[in-house]
Amino acid sequence: MKSKRLSVDLAFLLPTILLSTCFGAFLSLQRVTDPFLYYDIAFVKSIQQETQMVIPETGPYASLSFVAGREILLTQFANMMGIGPKQLQFLPLGTVLLSSTLYFLALRLLKSPVVASLVTLYLTLNLSHATALYSVFGYALALPLFLGFVAISKEFFQRRGHFEIGILLLLFVAAHFIHYTITVWMVLFLTGASLTIGIQKWLTSNSYAVKAVPAYYLAIALGVFFLGLNETVYQSFLPLIHLETLDSAAQRFLTYLSIDPASINRSPYLYTRSSAIGLISACSLVIILLPIVLGVIQDIWQLIVRRSLRWATDSQLPMMWGITLMGIIDSVSYAFRGSISTKSFSMILPLVTLLYVQRTGKRTLYYSVALLLVMTSTVKLLVFYDNSYVIGPGNTNSNSDRIQPSAEWLQSHAPQPKFTMLADMNLYGKYLVASVGRGYEPILCGYTTERFENVIGASTEEWETVPDIVPVDLVSLEPTTGFVWVRLNPLANYLKELRNNHRLNLIYDDGAVWLCQPTGE
Repeated sequence: MKSKRLSVDLAFLLPTILLSTCFGAFLSLQRVTDPFLYYDIAFVKSIQQETQMVIPETGPYASLSFVAGREILLTQFANMMGIGPKQLQFLPLGTVLLSSTLYFLALRLLKSPVVASLVTLYLTLNLSHATALYSVFGYALALPLFLGFVAISKEFFQRRGHFEIGILLLLFVAAHFIHYTITVWMVLFLTGASLTIGIQKWLTSNSYAVKAVPAYYLAIALGVFFLGLNETVYQSFLPLIHLETLDSAAQRFLTYLSIDPASINRSPYLYTRSSAIGLISACSLVIILLPIVLGVIQDIWQLIVRRSLRWATDSQLPMMWGITLMGIIDSVSYAFRGSISTKSFSMILPLVTLLYVQRTGKRTLYYSVALLLVMTSTVKLLVFYDNSYVIGPGNTNSNSDRIQPSAEWLQSHAPQPKFTMLADMNLYGKYLVASVGRGYEPILCGYTTERFENVIGASTEEWETVPDIVPVDLVSLEPTTGFVWVRLNPLANYLKELRNNHRLNLIYDDGAVWLCQPTGE
């Protein structure tokens, strides 16, 4: 019986991995990437032939000290495979890791190879997160660790084995050196699941009826470890918290849900994606969250009001509430930084959605919701191809060849060895990679709405900080991405305004890229 079941599980696993990998290869050919990955690739390129890795304390690579393990891992990947950093950047390794680990976790929780395959394909084919998950970006390398952490935690709550606690600690430490967000997810999940078990025990007259045991001490230990050894909270999170960031987050959330986002933008320069993309993204989010909201309301009613023994002894409830709490706090924390993040909702909460639907006992509804999730990702493929800069005929997002002549020109004409560059993050990343070994190093000066208006001549205000160089991609239709998560219209839409801006001197033009120098007046 076990061998037959294993063969059925494998029969769904292998096609799932194959289809996910094929889609990852397609994204690789499209040269889809995340702008933050350029930092990793440029750093790997700079140290690939070195005998030791030293991350500078200042400059564009300084923040990589938070994730030193990721840099070591990427360097090892490149050296073992005998490929260059540019090839590594588009290697669809993430789809293989993610599809296999997500399938096994989904199978462990949902008890159905069909549904496990569908929910896996939903995520691996989802273009909303393709840039972060298909290749070797931090999320792609660390998210499988989180999925393994959740799977082992389920065993750990039932029995306190030395093996389980050892694996949990190893997974946490590994994630800590690869992506700090995933380590926070681990702490939040473990805390939420433990609190849920505590509530279950408190609500039952016989606490032994609840077989699971909370892991308070482990959750506290991991939280202290993170706060004590990871400086991200103090350098990249707390300094960004203020009222303006919350207002910005609310604005972006309304834009995310609006069918006509242009109608609510307060600035004419904020980038707005197409209504079709906004609609399908909002529908996808509703499909995920609606069963969870209804399920949580039912949980509270059954637990608090009716004191249902069935609910109080439900072994799945800690997993469901732990993941849900993690998603809520993760999104709120991004709001404090000025953005609305639905990553955790889209990546992890579909498992909770299906667990709540499964509880209804309606198999048709269960399989239909899983299939509906895959359909939302499939529709995105069509909608994004015609309406998005990520993939499609107009995709110029990762065409780095276009900037090579101007990068070579900067080698002999750079203002100084280190100079500030006001640029879109994607464009800056390409120049950063191209600068390795050329004797100069651009330092990012991120776009804000005010700096954007200065560049296109729409503001009479003085420069807050005068950058040394302002590159302009003349053909790209991608939004001008600032730090952090500010998205403005493509500069290619304002070429006439740029020409007429007397505070901006054109110093280089090759037909594909302009390099401009602000006068500071």
